[in-house]
Amino acid sequence: MILDQTTLRGIQTLLIGLVFEGRVLPVAFSCFTYRTIQKSQNILEHALILALMSCFPVEGRPLLIMDHGYARAALLVKLLQEGIPFLVRAKSNVLVYCQQKASDASPRDFLDGRRGCVPS
Repeated sequence: MILDQTTLRGIQTLLIGLVFEGRVLPVAFSCFTYRTIQKSQNILEHALILALMSCFPVEGRPLLIMDHGYARAALLVKLLQEGIPFLVRAKSNVLVYCQQKASDASPRDFLDGRRGCVPS
């Protein structure tokens, strides 16, 4: 599954699609405008992911592929804790590390390799 965002005539659209024979088939989507958004975009993204993944048994959840724009530590921690397999596409000079088990992870455990950060 691929998560992406696009703008259609001024309306923001979050889309999760299934990769099939070189195409992405839409499976779930959510639309909003920045002017009228009631909650944060982060909450909408997470809710869409949860809604789709709840349709699959835990042991059979598909891999969620996201661009680097979704590489927020808080989201990655939630996905780990919820048992949602994911892959974040990033530039070749970016490294992300998690030093905890998924159940113990927190946003501080994710490090940006470009900055060379190490938690205490």
